Order: sequence, then C-alpha cells, then structure tokens
Amino acid sequence: RHHERSSDQEKIEKQRQIPFHMHINLEMLECVYLVSAMLIEIPYMAAHEYDARRRMISKYYYHQLRSSERQSLVGPPESMREHIVAASKAMRNGTGESAGTSSSIIK
Repeated sequence: RHHERSSDQEKIEKQRQIPFHMHINLEMLECVYLVSAMLIEIPYMAAHEYDARRRMISKYYYHQLRSSERQSLVGPPESMREHIVAASKAMRNGTGESAGTSSSIIK
C-alpha cells in the first residue's frame, strides 16, 4: 500500500493527469444540455400538447420540469437549473422577454 513508485510509473501518472485549463466544467456542460433540451422540447410539447402518445425527447429535462411543477412554493430561481426551468416555463407560456431574461442570468 505504501510502496515507492519507480520513475517510469511516475512519468506515466503525470502523463495521465490533465492540466486544469483542459478540465470540463460539469455545471456548464449540464447547462448547455438543459438549454438545448429546452429549445428542442418546448416547441415539441406545444405542437403535441393534446397528443396522447407524446414522447419525451430528454428524460432528464422532463424530470426537472415536472419536479419544479410539483413544488408548492416557488421562489425566485437561484441555481442554474432553476433559471433554465424558469426560462422554460416562460417560453411555454409565451412570455419570451422573461425567458430571455432568465437565460441571460445564466452567464
């Protein structure tokens, strides 16, 4: 467990490490995914509103939207995910100005 590594093993481990500037920010990745899912899903939901066999395009986005609708007390959005859900609700209701405001806060 506490044995010394050879110089070859240390070289290999250093090559495997990725510099900090090459790391992928997972929160930003999730944000991009949710925004793209919103831009695809909301028009699809509006077009197939009364369709009984409407399929969902993104299960994760659909789950986020439904869980926010189940909340009884909704305050102002604080996290990135809540901002995207608020923008989705505004986009679905047709208030594009507030959808743009909610999505511009994500920056």
